[in-house]
Amino acid sequence: MITLAEKQDKEAIYQIWKKLFADDDGGYTDYYFQSLYDRAITYVIKEQGLIKAVLQRQKHEIRFHQHNVPTSMILGVATLPEYQGQGLMRRLMEYALDDAKREETVTMIQAYHPKLYTPFGFQVYYHTKTIPFSSVHTRITGGLGDPDFLACLKLYDHAMASFEGTIVRTKQSFIELHEELQAQGGQLIGYYEGDVMKAYAALELQADNLVTECFGDADACSKLLALAQRRFGNLKQQICDHDGDPYTMLLFHDWPRFASLVDLEEPCESAYFQNLDTLLFMHENA
Repeated sequence: MITLAEKQDKEAIYQIWKKLFADDDGGYTDYYFQSLYDRAITYVIKEQGLIKAVLQRQKHEIRFHQHNVPTSMILGVATLPEYQGQGLMRRLMEYALDDAKREETVTMIQAYHPKLYTPFGFQVYYHTKTIPFSSVHTRITGGLGDPDFLACLKLYDHAMASFEGTIVRTKQSFIELHEELQAQGGQLIGYYEGDVMKAYAALELQADNLVTECFGDADACSKLLALAQRRFGNLKQQICDHDGDPYTMLLFHDWPRFASLVDLEEPCESAYFQNLDTLLFMHENA
């Protein structure tokens, strides 16, 4: 039976995550269930009190063509090993997507296994690649410090004007990003000149010192990364790239309605994305 999870199901779902996502955890599961789980819409297949399969929808707003539209990220897609191969996940996904299309015109999912999700209509639109960072700075007058979350938001919003398909964030989003990174041994850090934060960066230090985002003016970002590299060792940057690895998939439930909401004239999503000369940016995992 497919149903929404009840409050008492949280521990069982947590244990499913710990069991099935152990290789990709690094502290994220504990953070998610402490901070984000309760605001998600959680669907389960439960029989005789046993949860056999589960997934979540985490609501967001996504920005296209200078317009914000409702969306959600599907995550935590999991079936207990002894019940895999019985079509449970297909049933659960179809049920959740039926709900989603009544509330939104587009739904997101991480592209960890694209072949699993293309049958539902998802397509990979976001790509990233990882490159090594090379510092050119020898003398830097500024310094690193704890992030100013409101300044992070202003820098992010300014940078996102150059991208499409970005998630709308708030000051609270950066507080949560800071907590998420800390839970996994990473850091959200700012670069300051005097009392002014000129740039910020998100560092996943357990993942080969990966910089997942860094925004501010180009000179300040370069100085921030140079100082971070001196402190933490060699850094790698995750950047948006049309030829990179799959990162996030989108499913458009109703393209004409979506296009109307964001003032687009293209007759279908393929025409829009083929002609799009602006990079898409996405860092959200939930």
